[in-house]
Amino acid sequence: MNHYRQFSYHIKGLINWLVAEPGLDPETISKNILAFLSAKNTSMAEETELNKFAEERNIKCLIHFTHLDNLENILTFGLIPRKFLEEEVIKVALKPKFSDNQRLDGMGEVNCLSVSFPNYKMFYSKSKDNPNDWAIILFNLDVILKHRCKFTSDNLASRQSKPFDGIKGAEQLFLDSNLRQKLKLPSYYTTNPQSEVLEYSVIPPSWIKEVHVKSEKGLSRVTRLGNPNKISIKVDRTYFKPREDYSYWKTGSPRPL
Repeated sequence: MNHYRQFSYHIKGLINWLVAEPGLDPETISKNILAFLSAKNTSMAEETELNKFAEERNIKCLIHFTHLDNLENILTFGLIPRKFLEEEVIKVALKPKFSDNQRLDGMGEVNCLSVSFPNYKMFYSKSKDNPNDWAIILFNLDVILKHRCKFTSDNLASRQSKPFDGIKGAEQLFLDSNLRQKLKLPSYYTTNPQSEVLEYSVIPPSWIKEVHVKSEKGLSRVTRLGNPNKISIKVDRTYFKPREDYSYWKTGSPRPL
């Protein structure tokens, strides 16, 4: 049984057991499921390798964007892969808002994140009609150091995309030294802005460094939300713009925000 099938099998069994338990409301069920999903599973050797690699490249964070409607649940429960948000008991309890009708990459079992800067091409396409209704979440590096992850040097839905795990996967995000030099990329930027980190668990809220919103209106909206872990939320437009190498990737790209 492969990793995902085993993972899914255990989750379905846990859901069935929890639902059968008297007196458990949907929120309690969700909390139990999330605790089960957040098991750490990176080997010590791999953690050491990845930590050294991140230090050498001065990588400080991983980034995920989401609609503001999802922020309270993420601040409370963590970032949950879509496959499990679609499980009826979690869907009823958390009422997630998806940015599209389906995952075109076919991998709803993973959380997708970017290294150091958002995938601005995808972000623009999803947020262009309501840019003030979105949040940028910065996660610390425990995501790749503690949880099982794979890495892809292009958008996961791309035909050129081929995920690899471990240090081999992380290194492929920074290949092509000639192009990097031409674009004057800092060490912590991936070569392709659409590179992704694929994370196979729930990322706990304790691993969130901070949250950025685009406007004071957005900040006012989210400060009324539950934030039990007292995570910093601020107005900062840095990650709401394209990367500095925007012009090189402009084919099919948005205009600068």
